[in-house]
Amino acid sequence: MLLKDLTSHDYTLKIRSFLEKQTRPVYESTLLYNVYPEYRNKTSSIDIYQYHFAVMRLLYQLQDELRRENIYLHVHFMRIKMLPYPQNGFCHEYLEDIGCFCGSPILPPGNRYCPFHARSKNDDLPEQLSVKYFYLSDKNYDAVNANNADAFLSGTWELLYHYDEYINAVRTLELPEHCSMEMVRQNYRRLAKKYHPDLNNGIASAEFLNINDAYQILQKILPYFNS
Repeated sequence: MLLKDLTSHDYTLKIRSFLEKQTRPVYESTLLYNVYPEYRNKTSSIDIYQYHFAVMRLLYQLQDELRRENIYLHVHFMRIKMLPYPQNGFCHEYLEDIGCFCGSPILPPGNRYCPFHARSKNDDLPEQLSVKYFYLSDKNYDAVNANNADAFLSGTWELLYHYDEYINAVRTLELPEHCSMEMVRQNYRRLAKKYHPDLNNGIASAEFLNINDAYQILQKILPYFNS
């Protein structure tokens, strides 16, 4: 199936029309069923991957279009939501856990983020862009085959099943949600040195145990998801 057949402008309009009617974040699967009625009959891993790829590309393209209208589109396979940006002078950081913007006053005005979220935004941006441009590259659609499509979908279900564990683990290791295994290793080493029992009279603190648990969880999930 050609990517251009799944990403025509008509599909963009369908996505926008559907999201404008939603008051709560929606799952990617809900969007797929509403935008592509034939998706319900797709069973092969390649077909499912291709539809997933197409809808994610359309979402990221629509995200850029809506930004010019001062509308934010949050793109996440479990929490897709469209809403107006706050007025100037208030923090534009979107808090996906609660589905709204930070909204803290910004002093002096002129910036888009409060001091706290300006720091975290700089840390998260490279990984966010990496995910976005994965779906904007045709080669990542064309390269799919039965083996890597199966691996991708298996990893997705693994992440869905352990999603709460995954989120707690990345937060414990002070990581963005979209992180690589190398980032996990780097932050684990940094935090392990900080909380190592040798610095606490040989006693393993709760922080040290928590970061070890988080590292074990991410070691299990991330390689499977990115296989």
